Amino acid sequence: MPPEQAHLPRVAYVFQIHSHQRPTGLDEGILYGDPVRRMLPTVVHPNEVLDGAVLRGFMGRSVTTWATQNHPMIRALYAQHGRTLWFAGVVLTVAQATEPERVRSAFLTAGLVAQTFGADGAVFTKIGGGAPHVDMAQSASQCEALGVKTTVVVEDMSTDGSAEGMLLFDFPGVDAMVNVGSSQEPITLPAMERIVGADDLAPKLLGETRATYGGLCGAIEQVGATRVMAEVR
Repeated sequence: MPPEQAHLPRVAYVFQIHSHQRPTGLDEGILYGDPVRRMLPTVVHPNEVLDGAVLRGFMGRSVTTWATQNHPMIRALYAQHGRTLWFAGVVLTVAQATEPERVRSAFLTAGLVAQTFGADGAVFTKIGGGAPHVDMAQSASQCEALGVKTTVVVEDMSTDGSAEGMLLFDFPGVDAMVNVGSSQEPITLPAMERIVGADDLAPKLLGETRATYGGLCGAIEQVGATRVMAEVR
């Protein structure tokens, strides 16, 4: 960092790229062709993500490959780099399958963010639903314990839109959150005049269709690629 920019806060980005709620297949190349089955938190240059190192898993929950490789969060941090912040780097993580693995991942992530990057702040995003939600929060909590201020980007996991329904964690210090919407929110789609392909769905799509945001590809992107928001009632 140049001396004239030493006053800028160092900000890291922690990008959760898969959830082991659903084990990956051997042919599932998520990170550089690897199925990330035993992956530990890994440091990468932000450009590696933009250049295609990370693909979505076959599950494809709440993220598209397009959004990953045109990553709004990374691009936003780059846009402020050297102006309002110093983009320290990216840590890739996965949501673990067991509690001991989750605790280990949280400590390793926090060590990379606080000690390797020397970050003052960190932004976290997740992929998937409830368990990844908690996994991300545990890592953020460990960062807070090391003096790193955190912001987590979350999907509303409630089914009724209430604050009680979406409260999956309550860690001291993890109190800055950005909500990107609810996959359970219903939406009514107008009838289509013309259907291309999907012959089995054509009769349904020719009339008014009811769905949820979670059923629409890319509607709820947890890396910041959409402009849907959630209102807690």
